[in-house]
Amino acid sequence: MDKEEIITQVASDILNNLKINQMINILKEDSVQKALSYYEGLKEEEQKELGEKIAAARDEAINQQEAAQTQEAPEELVDPEPAT
Repeated sequence: MDKEEIITQVASDILNNLKINQMINILKEDSVQKALSYYEGLKEEEQKELGEKIAAARDEAINQQEAAQTQEAPEELVDPEPAT
């Protein structure tokens, strides 16, 4: 076996022995590092704009969730039709 085949086999064995939680943590760490690199590559004004966009999107999502919850009135709060 050449070096590449050995490394590929060892990597495959490592991957096969990982638990789901460990995989998620590895992916999370990688995502955080990529996000950090992206953020640090932005100019100061672009960093500020990104923060504002994220805050606005988060606020909009919260507002939509609250609106959806108020539209779903529980049955006990709905007045039944009067009996005739």
